[in-house]
Amino acid sequence: MTNKITPLTAASADPVAEHATQACNLQPVAAQAQPVLIEQIAGQWDGCIYDAGGSGDIDIGGAIRAAARKLAQQPVSGADGLPGASSS
Repeated sequence: MTNKITPLTAASADPVAEHATQACNLQPVAAQAQPVLIEQIAGQWDGCIYDAGGSGDIDIGGAIRAAARKLAQQPVSGADGLPGASSS
């Protein structure tokens, strides 16, 4: 059985990430724990599909893993180890 998730708001560049950011109180995670944490989160979303309308369906677990790989390739600019983050 495949779960379908329909858009909650108007289309955006990355509606899944946008919703996740708004719905969760995201906190920085130590760089060493990130791969394990990301896989745990992605595993919880395996089998869930986002209905992206004309763009087709998006596997949410796969999208989380793809976003993590993309972020891992970006240069680290913050003191806490997150791309683009700054220490305050």
